[in-house]
Amino acid sequence: MPKGSALTDKQALFCREYLKDMNASAAYRRAGYESENPDVQAAKLMQHPLVRHEIGRLRGEVFDAVEVEVQDVVRELAAIGFMPVEAITAAAGPSGKGPLSMSDKVRALELLGRHKAMFVDKLEANVNNQKVLILPPDVKPE
Repeated sequence: MPKGSALTDKQALFCREYLKDMNASAAYRRAGYESENPDVQAAKLMQHPLVRHEIGRLRGEVFDAVEVEVQDVVRELAAIGFMPVEAITAAAGPSGKGPLSMSDKVRALELLGRHKAMFVDKLEANVNNQKVLILPPDVKPE
């Protein structure tokens, strides 16, 4: 970080707000910024080196405080996602209500797939008021 440079109070608040839901536009508004195009301004703020550094630092504090590692989360999601269907339905009993449901299984598999970037087929971004489409190498534009 350059010497003598520091976040403004609003930038620091934006960083803390961002960690609540990882939504830059919402954090931008909650931090008190006003703009006709908050999505674009929030994206610009996310590129600011001091903001990026502070968000990384705060994320580290959060993970250190709860002592959770990525592999712990992935392991638990895998346990739910690959649990036999029979075990889920048996635990539900005749009422159909149990500690886990089939939707929990599907959601765990979805999160695992997202973690491994298995479902990304395109990424759309708005840059300088122009729509940009980013495709993986094996996907052809429509």
